[in-house]
Amino acid sequence: MVDFSCYELGTCKFPQDPFGTMLLPFNSIFGDLALVIFWALIIGVIWIRTQNPQMVSIIGIVLTAGYLGAVGGYQNLTLDFIRAHTVGAVLIVLSLAIGIWHILIRRITSGAE
Repeated sequence: MVDFSCYELGTCKFPQDPFGTMLLPFNSIFGDLALVIFWALIIGVIWIRTQNPQMVSIIGIVLTAGYLGAVGGYQNLTLDFIRAHTVGAVLIVLSLAIGIWHILIRRITSGAE
C-alpha cells in the first residue's frame, strides 16, 4: 500500500498554514533546503534583471534576515533545517560583505567631488 501525502490527496489544511502547505511538495524533494533554493532563485532573477550588486545585497539581507528571524529556537529541528539555517547565515554575511565592498569601491572610483 502506497502512503500518499496530503498534498497528493488534496486534504491538507491550507487555510491554517498556507505557506507551509505550499512548501510540502518541495520539502519532500529538497528537504528543509527548499527555502534556501527559492531564496537563491529570487536573488538570481533580481541580479539578472538589475546587474546592481548593492540592490541585490540589500534585498538578500532583508530576505535572509526575515527568514532567520522568523525561525524560533532549535528544538526538534532536522539536520537539513539546521544546515539550511547555516547556509542562510553564511549568505547574509556574504551579502553584507558584497554591499560594503560595492559601497567602498563606488566611493573610491567616484573621486573626491
